[in-house]
Amino acid sequence: NPAMIANLWNAAREKCSPRVAGAAYMECCAEHGRARFADVPDLESFVAAGEKVLAACEVEAFPLFAGTAAEPAAPDAAGRAMQILTILREYRGCAHLVALRAMGIPSKDAHFVKRPGDIRMFGWADDDAPTIDDDLRARMDDAEALTDRMVVPAFAVLSDAEREVFATGVRALADVLAA
Repeated sequence: NPAMIANLWNAAREKCSPRVAGAAYMECCAEHGRARFADVPDLESFVAAGEKVLAACEVEAFPLFAGTAAEPAAPDAAGRAMQILTILREYRGCAHLVALRAMGIPSKDAHFVKRPGDIRMFGWADDDAPTIDDDLRARMDDAEALTDRMVVPAFAVLSDAEREVFATGVRALADVLAA
């Protein structure tokens, strides 16, 4: 909801500059990684593969990704692992927003289709619901496919062995976060 976003943004800016908040956010990610991932095996290899993916990501049209990726890297594997997960989440999220626009789907409609239980969190009410029909669902599928096509090249820089290390690391980190 644009009005909600503007209100949250302006209220936050009164308390803290966006640059300070962004740096604090990435430091919090690192601290969370240190607290949760210390016992995950072979984090260094996951981080090395993740750094390679990050280096291959394109920043054009992806401002939130660019901002998080520009923050200082945590010096330790556990902290950096959480930062990498966060930054790559923003990469896919930004790509998905571009894909939604390319398919002519307003973000409101996308939220109602994909996360109907969360619409209030995004500032919408039940009365704001769009017509969800086969055409919208098909365009959502097309947006997902386009999103994947946009982000796959960054991961394609990994060798088969690096891909396995990265995928194994993601599964291990997801298990820790889910516990």
